[in-house]
Amino acid sequence: LATFQAYFGLYKEIAIVSASAGQAEKVLDRIKKAFNSMADEFKPNFVRQNLTMLELQNGTKIYSLSSNPDTARGYTGVVYLDEFGVVSEKDSNELWKALYPTITTGGRIVAVSTPKGKKGKFYDLATKSLSELTGKKVLNESVRYRVSVDDVPHIKHARDYGGLFDGLTAEEVQQEYGMMFVDENEDSFYTPDFIAHNLYCKDTVTLKGEQI
Repeated sequence: LATFQAYFGLYKEIAIVSASAGQAEKVLDRIKKAFNSMADEFKPNFVRQNLTMLELQNGTKIYSLSSNPDTARGYTGVVYLDEFGVVSEKDSNELWKALYPTITTGGRIVAVSTPKGKKGKFYDLATKSLSELTGKKVLNESVRYRVSVDDVPHIKHARDYGGLFDGLTAEEVQQEYGMMFVDENEDSFYTPDFIAHNLYCKDTVTLKGEQI
């Protein structure tokens, strides 16, 4: 989505905030590779580029940032929170406070992550509306989706994964493949084998995740 928005100049600033600086650089590198893989007649020209920033000829700038609230302030376009669920509870709350003005000034925030326990701002955003979080009516309400292993079009059954679940606990399977928020203090009633063969069985596979 960030690649599409940058290519067509939908936002002049796009910030990608990851759990670490190294991860942020990897995401930006994947975006560069996506642009470079285009046919020559469609490939965008890079005006400036380094490990943390890419500027296209259309004026769009893409920044890669770590999840430091102090460095994430002041962006007015769209901000992507990559793997926001793995950011600590304290840092995720501070980061959200720093970025929230982005929404109120015409920008957007997109938080994407694997769940990691029933804590932190990502859990709040995934389970509550903005109106519920702020205690006041929000005109542009948030939209939430859960995309699990069942939503992968080319996989019709969890057994197609072969032995991928081997060595994982039931909680890890639910979290990593079912996109479920699992509390560390909760006991699972399902074994990994049961989850693999039952919870993820569907006759049909949708092309998009479940709106929650």
